[in-house]
Amino acid sequence: MVWEVMRMNVLITGVQNHIEESIVRIAAERLQGKKADFRLLSFSDFDGLEGRTLDDLKLIKATQQKVRQAVQAKMRPGARGSIIVNGYCTVKTKLGFFPILTEESVKAFRPDMLVHISVDPLALEGKEKDLQGFSDYQALEKSYALLLCASAGCGMRIIHCGIEEARKASDELFALLKDTMVGK
Repeated sequence: MVWEVMRMNVLITGVQNHIEESIVRIAAERLQGKKADFRLLSFSDFDGLEGRTLDDLKLIKATQQKVRQAVQAKMRPGARGSIIVNGYCTVKTKLGFFPILTEESVKAFRPDMLVHISVDPLALEGKEKDLQGFSDYQALEKSYALLLCASAGCGMRIIHCGIEEARKASDELFALLKDTMVGK
């Protein structure tokens, strides 16, 4: 059996929550044993943006810059392997929604594919008090992700995760990444 390893840039988005993080972590752990050469960058490294006010918009701008710098550092000339970025497109503040990923950062990353993980609000087990607000936020996130795909010229895959379906969602993400990054 001959394995061919392909270089891919994959952007994974979704509303920031523990289920989406777990799905990506499990899929990445499984992918490591499949001869895939990749690096995983997670926006959880830049947490602390939830509920910010106008005074904190400088923090959002600084985070956008950190994300751009981190992604660009991974893409230096001579960098090998695939890059998987797990994050979110927007941040919810008291004043509304603000982009974390911008057209500029997505064009710099040049994703080959965007995967959006859509989580059933009921799967959050009461951790989300405002289910309608979460659903609205998720719809906005998905719409913005599609807009970024159009800007980057890549396709978008949506993975749905309902109650007790995190394993199934991680299996679907793993299969997608394996099929696109490691071929026979």
